[in-house]
Amino acid sequence: MWKLRPAADHCFYWELHEGHAIQAVRWDDWKAVRNAPSRPIELYNLKTDVGETKDLAAEHPDLVKKAESLMRSERTADPAWPLAAKKPREKAAKK
Repeated sequence: MWKLRPAADHCFYWELHEGHAIQAVRWDDWKAVRNAPSRPIELYNLKTDVGETKDLAAEHPDLVKKAESLMRSERTADPAWPLAAKKPREKAAKK
């Protein structure tokens, strides 16, 4: 369901579930990415770094907290799309 907010609070959130869950959120000139549930958030200024080559997370802990908050608030939990590390499949026993 869409959540209506003032324009200053708008963001774009998405997830990928290929192999392991990846979260990303974009607001203003910023993009934050978490490449796995146990990985730290990476932060990029897309105005100055379109290629996402310099992770600015250490320099902007306040924006990392904002990204983490957005990732939590924008996500809708669904058992078909868990946000957890996938467990390796067990191999079937040979007969």
